[in-house]
Amino acid sequence: MSISFQQFRQGHTNTIVFHRLGRMPLISGLALVWMMRYQGKDKKGHEKMTDDNRIAWQVDHFDGLGAKQLYELLKLRLDVFVVEQACAYPELDGKDVFSDTLHITGRAQDSSLAAYARILAPGVRFSNVSFGRVVVAPAFRKTGLGHVLVKKILAVTARTWPNKDVTISAQNYLRSFYKSHGFVPVSDTYLEDGIAHIDMTRNQA
Repeated sequence: MSISFQQFRQGHTNTIVFHRLGRMPLISGLALVWMMRYQGKDKKGHEKMTDDNRIAWQVDHFDGLGAKQLYELLKLRLDVFVVEQACAYPELDGKDVFSDTLHITGRAQDSSLAAYARILAPGVRFSNVSFGRVVVAPAFRKTGLGHVLVKKILAVTARTWPNKDVTISAQNYLRSFYKSHGFVPVSDTYLEDGIAHIDMTRNQA
C-alpha cells in the first residue's frame, strides 16, 4: 500500500497508519511512495532530472524490505562508505533492524537505486531524532538529488516525530551542505573511523 507525498504532508494517513523521532505508532512494513521531478541544468551544466526521469521515493521499516531491496541498499552503502571512501568500519551496526528505524530509498524509472538514507528514532544515536547513511549513487550525483533526499528525510521526521529536533554526525566536508538545510554545528570536529565529523542540529519546532 502507498500514499502520495502530498497526502503524507497533509496527514491523511488513516488508512495506512517515509551518512550515518516524539514517538508515533508506525505499522511494520509501511511503504510510502511519491514522485519528484527535476528539470533543466545546474550552473555547471550538469543535467537535472527531467519529467521523463522521475524518482520514486519509498519509506520502509526493516521488516518491510524485501530480500532484493535489502541487498541493493546494503550494497550501495558498502560500495560508497567502505570501498569508495576506503574506510574499514562496522557498516552493519545492528540499528537497521530496530522497530522504529526507517529506510528511505529513491529509485529511477528503470528501478535502479538512486539514493538512500536511514532515520533513527530518539535515543538510538542521539537524544534527538537522527539520520545517516545518506548516499546518492554515482550515476545520479551532481543533479541536486542529495538536497532533495535531505528534504524528504526532514519531511518524514517532522511528520513522524513532531517538534523533535534532529541531530546528525556529519562528515565535516559536508558542513555547508547541511547548513543549507538549517543545521548548525553543536560540537567541535572529531575523528570517527578516521574521517573528520561534526555534530549538527536542526530545530524542528
